[in-house]
Amino acid sequence: MTKTIYYLPDLDCANCAAKIETAVGKLPFVESCNLNFTMKKMVLESEGPVGEREDHTIRDTILSYESVQVQTEAEYLAGQEKGHAHEHGHSHAHGHEHTHGKPGLKQWIPLMVGGGLFVLGLVMPWGWVKMALFVAAAAVAGFESFKEAFAGLAHLRIDENLLMCLAVVAAFVIGLLEGSAEEFSEGAMVTLLFVLGEQLEGLAVSRSQRQISALTAILPEEATLLSDGGEETKVPAQALREGDVIAVRPGERIPADCLVLSGSCSADTSVVTGESMPREMGQGSELLSGMIDLDSLITCRVLRPAGQSAAARIIEMVEDSAKQKGNTERFITRFARVYTPAVLVVAVLVAVLPPLLSFGSFTQWIHRALVFLVASCPCALVISVPLSFFSAIGAASKQGVLVKGGKYIELLSKAKNLAFDKTGTLTQGQPGIAEINCYGSLSEQAALSLAALAERGSTHPLAKALTEACPDLPACTVEAMKEHSGYGLELTIQGRQVLCGSSKLMGLFGVECGKAQGENVLLAVDGKLEAGFRMKDQLRPDAAQAIAELKGIGFETVCMVSGDNEQACAQIAQESGVTEYAHSCLPGDKVEKVKGLKAGGTTLFVGDGINDAPVLAAADAGIAMGLGSQAAIEAADVVLMSQEMRDLPKAVTLARRSMGVIRFNVAFALAVKLAVFLLAFTGYAQMWMAVFADVGVSILSVLNASRILLFTRGERK
Repeated sequence: MTKTIYYLPDLDCANCAAKIETAVGKLPFVESCNLNFTMKKMVLESEGPVGEREDHTIRDTILSYESVQVQTEAEYLAGQEKGHAHEHGHSHAHGHEHTHGKPGLKQWIPLMVGGGLFVLGLVMPWGWVKMALFVAAAAVAGFESFKEAFAGLAHLRIDENLLMCLAVVAAFVIGLLEGSAEEFSEGAMVTLLFVLGEQLEGLAVSRSQRQISALTAILPEEATLLSDGGEETKVPAQALREGDVIAVRPGERIPADCLVLSGSCSADTSVVTGESMPREMGQGSELLSGMIDLDSLITCRVLRPAGQSAAARIIEMVEDSAKQKGNTERFITRFARVYTPAVLVVAVLVAVLPPLLSFGSFTQWIHRALVFLVASCPCALVISVPLSFFSAIGAASKQGVLVKGGKYIELLSKAKNLAFDKTGTLTQGQPGIAEINCYGSLSEQAALSLAALAERGSTHPLAKALTEACPDLPACTVEAMKEHSGYGLELTIQGRQVLCGSSKLMGLFGVECGKAQGENVLLAVDGKLEAGFRMKDQLRPDAAQAIAELKGIGFETVCMVSGDNEQACAQIAQESGVTEYAHSCLPGDKVEKVKGLKAGGTTLFVGDGINDAPVLAAADAGIAMGLGSQAAIEAADVVLMSQEMRDLPKAVTLARRSMGVIRFNVAFALAVKLAVFLLAFTGYAQMWMAVFADVGVSILSVLNASRILLFTRGERK
């Protein structure tokens, strides 16, 4: 499958974006198409490369819906580098201005001139002059909208520009037939209000887009590359390769994942973890791309190319989140596809049927039908719903949580059941010493020192726990050492035989272990059991609090599924507050357990390892801990970048609040439109009400959607 990317840098109409996505997706050579309205980025997949003929078809399809610039990824990036990304559009788009864009001075001037002509018309005493001024006001202020309307009509496209144009022209015709300047003034007023609303809507949308786009502006464009001789060279961050040595100065973003070679600094890690407090990083510390050096010069070695860095993966996940649309977003897309044509048919019936049935004059009912038409545009829904989902995804990323699409915002908001893996999820994945039992003449400290000395060269997690527990090793010489694979170590220390390992190792050498109580590591000297070490994986510090919060916000089931033994699972369950657990589970057993939970409602699974990938995929929504295992991240739908359990209840709460905003916007838009429809049918609605039901509701819905980005303020500490 070949992925091709196009950018539509001046696309600012969500309704048009939805239509373009559907139309391009239906092209015979396109397997799938996703247009991210907020990022103005269209990603399509096809079986083979997009050739010149296919490229031309794609561009023509886009331009049949909206006069926008169309750029390939190469054209867009070249334009970004030269500082004029908007100059490389397709030739068909030249000379067109999109009426939904962020208003500039050129777009305000016609509105101001039209407003002046409208005021002159109001004070002019001569009827025919008044009419002419009102027509001139509408023509000047609404020129771009009228042009878009006729362009749409040429492609048999029904949009808000066409509906407004029909209403204004019809008002002028009625005024001309009746010799009434009042109808002319209403037509001009509708045009002015419509264009003003469009301009304000453009400002609101543009503001929201800038806020969201800022979330992905986390990689610097340049990096300071150091040569072997210490000479500094400025290079593009994307050109960095593994092993390069770079310098990072105070205030600069880290351009690629790297290891600190010299110096130390305080680092702002909020872009990756959501943490507001800086972290101290010194020699040997790993810095992830996007973090900010706050106070000192450091030199670092690049661990991964910029394109494979943590920040690049975060950006890719956020930008690709538009692929996974929620049910609400899919419904609105389908609804908008049939809604406007259906309303147009109803408006025609309203204009024709009542007067034919002698319930009033044609003029009266045509006027009501025009109000009906102007109020009918679904822009408030088509703009606010995807913008709300993307705002929620952006707000979650600020909190250290990556959500891969609106679909998973919905699933997080309605989840009832939650299952955790144990090792590396509820626990830290690093065993520590829970208990030391002595069975011979050695004290606990002496036994620990001897075991740590024996294990100091091993990379096994249990060996690491022993050596970390005893950093000051005794001054003894290991005269000989032999590893018995899967059993443990046999050593000679000061002429004495030392065995350190499992009970199987003791059995191999005939050491009597009857006193042992099932410890993980045993220590014997000269054939006699001296000590046993019980090891335990440490519970995450915030796990118990997070689970209590999850129960507090309404989760019906919070359980643990683990491949570990029953004793270890029981202890972690007790410490964490998990009420149910399943032990000794193979990956297939975990999948079956999660499927059982799904039968009772939407189920989330949280895991971190490669062996968790199948169950992450099996859950309604899988949640991975940290940017660790690539397999787990690919299979997961949500990633807790900070690896902190406390972020999970916050993400669920954010999702629920976001869905509340989305549901309110949908209900508000439909309620206002329905009210105006009923008032129009009964003759009580004025044209300004119809304009409010269209652009006014759109503006309020967009502003309400942008509130989602503020939900995380003050939560991270």
